[in-house]
Amino acid sequence: MTAPDHVTSEPKQAEGRFAWLGKAGWYPLMILFGLNMADELDRSAYFVLLPDIRDSLGLTNSGILGVVTAAGAVALLLTVPIAHFADR
Repeated sequence: MTAPDHVTSEPKQAEGRFAWLGKAGWYPLMILFGLNMADELDRSAYFVLLPDIRDSLGLTNSGILGVVTAAGAVALLLTVPIAHFADR
């Protein structure tokens, strides 16, 4: 007795070079790239504009670094409560 024609013991080979992307293709990858780019540009712009912010507020280098440190500390301390409320 022989096996039916529609049953094969070998898995199908991936068609094409980008078969690992699946049916969705490049769309999810491009969305993630765009979101990451926006996040990185936000961080870059902050450090590029920091001297102008310092000058417009009339602060010294230590004053603006104090503001940056305070903002970082607040962000770090609020991470856990925000995550707790996000899970509810």
